[in-house]
Amino acid sequence: MAAIPSYVEGFCDALIDEKVGRLQLELCTPPVHGYHGILTTSRIQYNEDRINLLGRRQEFTFELADRRLELSLQLYLNVSNHWRLFCYTTTGMLFSVNLTLLRQKSRILTLSQMLRITSRGISPRDRRDRSDQLSAALSRLGLEVDRQRLVLGTFDADAGRFLDTTARAFLRDFTLTALVKGHFMGNKGYQLPGLRRVKPATSHVLRNATSAGRLIPLWLRYQVIEAARGRCAACGRTPKDGIKLHVDHVKPYSQGGRTERANLQVLCHEDNIGKGNRSETRFSWAGAPKKGGPTSSSGPAHSGRPLTMNVGLLS
Repeated sequence: MAAIPSYVEGFCDALIDEKVGRLQLELCTPPVHGYHGILTTSRIQYNEDRINLLGRRQEFTFELADRRLELSLQLYLNVSNHWRLFCYTTTGMLFSVNLTLLRQKSRILTLSQMLRITSRGISPRDRRDRSDQLSAALSRLGLEVDRQRLVLGTFDADAGRFLDTTARAFLRDFTLTALVKGHFMGNKGYQLPGLRRVKPATSHVLRNATSAGRLIPLWLRYQVIEAARGRCAACGRTPKDGIKLHVDHVKPYSQGGRTERANLQVLCHEDNIGKGNRSETRFSWAGAPKKGGPTSSSGPAHSGRPLTMNVGLLS
């Protein structure tokens, strides 16, 4: 086996012993429940091979109406010489992210992936439609999706921790993303109950949503999170409080806001969804908007209570 880079070892150490417990996907009707571990002895690709650094430590079973769906997370060096985190089921690979350093000599890993359905046997138009539907479904879960790019977390290899989420929440989000993506792939042998294929956006709306300039470069996203010290500008919470951090356009892009440092702020997923594109409030963790910044009377309020999400981690 090739030498394991220290940043890969740190990432593996952060995940391997994390206890996720039970999972719940409430997008489905009825909700789909999952739990840690595989009860059967069925073999999934690489789940018992030495190349997989996670071994069998992060495997999950979801209870569907007609079957048990088993998922196995795999961390290994692939044939293209990239360290990647994969999610496999018995019918093949569902999802993966590349553990690529943000820039040369950086110690920051940004775990992101473009949400593209590439299943064979479907038309290019159907692939685009399914990719749109997948992006919309994951957005409904409160995940950070922009121009079909999903950001699951930012990992500081030196500190051995995530900056904008937690190891437990990352494992939950990664696993549920793979589960939902497999549904839209259509060739993995399962369908999730009640998960309708959302109609794709009209060409006019899609153009507005994907115009060049909206996507926040990963290096800039990290700078904004670092400057905020990993804290929501609206409610002051951190990932330790059970939230995930998003990077938000203060003046919404759809309203002419630019993708530049001065127009970006860190919000938790709940406050970001609540703000939407209806407000230009620049928040600061003290209560009131900053002096001189855009203001709005319609910014989201937060009670400070624990969050209730469509995706829940049950103890």
